[in-house]
Parts: sequence; structure tokens; C-alpha cells
Amino acid sequence: MVLKPVEMILSREDIAKLVSDIGGQISTDMKDLNPLFLVVLKGAVVFAADLMRVVSVPINLDFINARCYGNSMEPGNIWVDIPEEIIVKDRYVVIIEDIIDTGTTLRATLDKLKNRNPKDIVITSLLSKPERRKFDVPIDYLGFEVPNTFIVGYGMDFAEKFRRLPDIMGLEEI
Repeated sequence: MVLKPVEMILSREDIAKLVSDIGGQISTDMKDLNPLFLVVLKGAVVFAADLMRVVSVPINLDFINARCYGNSMEPGNIWVDIPEEIIVKDRYVVIIEDIIDTGTTLRATLDKLKNRNPKDIVITSLLSKPERRKFDVPIDYLGFEVPNTFIVGYGMDFAEKFRRLPDIMGLEEI
């Protein structure tokens, strides 16, 4: 099986505009709240880096691991790791996601975080695939809804490939 990014979903220019819009809204909504940005590794790191540069309010930053894809195009076992040293109690937490697909991983992440008593949790995702949703999860700041295709680029991967692409592409078997 040979996979290749073939369909342009969002150009780097479109992405920059979406990130700027999301950052502006977070800056307005989170004024004086000093939110904790929790970046979901690895796919959201590029989005988070760009978002931090356009947000105009002070933030704290940390990273969590959550995934359900391995080397497959279909979700598998869910794994969520939120280190104990990350303190969310009484904090405004902003989860930074690259894409929300079925909602399974995000739901597991939310369940773990809620047990630590944050003041509030909001979800920021660059992309969403509503056609694939199995669990209803709130998305407070959303960039773009994408079609039901496997997405790569701008930090998102398939089996650790294609993360470096500056545009967001649909992956197809050729």
C-alpha cells in the first residue's frame, strides 16, 4: 500500500487566517484569566506554536499525550497521559487539538481532566470531522470542518509521516 497526500484541504495561507481568528477570539474571551494551554501531542504542536504567537493574553503552557491511531487509518486503543505535575485545579484550561475525529480520545482526555477539578475546560481544535463523530464533544473554538478523509500536514501525520507539510492535505492510497 502506497499512501500519498493528494487533495489540498487547507493552504498555509488559509491556516494562518484561521489561527489568527481563533487567537483573537481566545484573547477576547480569556482576558485576565491566565489560561493553561494543554497541547495534545504530537499532532497539535504546530497549531499550538502558531496560536501562542497570536494570542495577546498571558498563558501557561504544558503538554499531554493522547492518541488512538497508531500505524492505521482507523482508530484503535485509546491512550491518554496527563502527568501528575500538571496542576489544573481551579485553572481555566484550554485543550489545544489538531483535529477532532470520532471524539473518543477527547472524551477520555476530558474525563481525566475533570477529575482534577479545573475551574473550566474549553476545547480549541483547528479541524473537526463531524461525519465520524461517535461522541458529542464541545468545541469552543473551531477553525474548519473537514471531509471524511484522512488528514495530514501541519503537524498531523500518518505513521509519523507527512507532519512537515505546511498545508493540510487529504491522504489517499495510490
